[in-house]
Amino acid sequence: MRRMLGLCALAALGACQPPRPAAMTDAQKAALGDSVKVVATGMVDKMNQGDMTSGWAMYSTSASARFIENGMVNPGLDAMKKMSADMASSMDKMHIDVKAADPIVLGPDAVVINSPFNMTVKTKGKPEYKAEGVWTGVFHRENGKWEIVTTHESVQHADAMMAAMMPAPAKAPARATTRKR
Repeated sequence: MRRMLGLCALAALGACQPPRPAAMTDAQKAALGDSVKVVATGMVDKMNQGDMTSGWAMYSTSASARFIENGMVNPGLDAMKKMSADMASSMDKMHIDVKAADPIVLGPDAVVINSPFNMTVKTKGKPEYKAEGVWTGVFHRENGKWEIVTTHESVQHADAMMAAMMPAPAKAPARATTRKR
């Protein structure tokens, strides 16, 4: 009888456990990673064509989203948009060449893309500047749509890149000088 009660207790305990999600096969992970890779590289292609709106549409508007660019924390999408708008008026061109987009599948609704890149920037009144870096984005699927919930971008020699991206200083008008007697 005790043995029967023990088995009933174990069965009841097992029935109370939440169901475990089925493990993804390697083929499923590869297919999911490839599909998010297409989303990520497509976003960069649109941004290279000057379509920042499509790029921003991929970013989460959640209050917990964070986007880090070379040590600067942008506490949300609005901060990212403001930073971009502040720099856009001084830009002649910017082009990002994705060298790779390596997916890491965390689950059926979460994929990390790690992407080394080359970037060419031309600011008005300054020479063209080339940089290399790495971008990492965490993509989360919500209601069938992939969105970026956090990013981290690091560019080699970020200080030199930022100096190259700052608008050229305006020349002050020449002042008339007077001599003291």
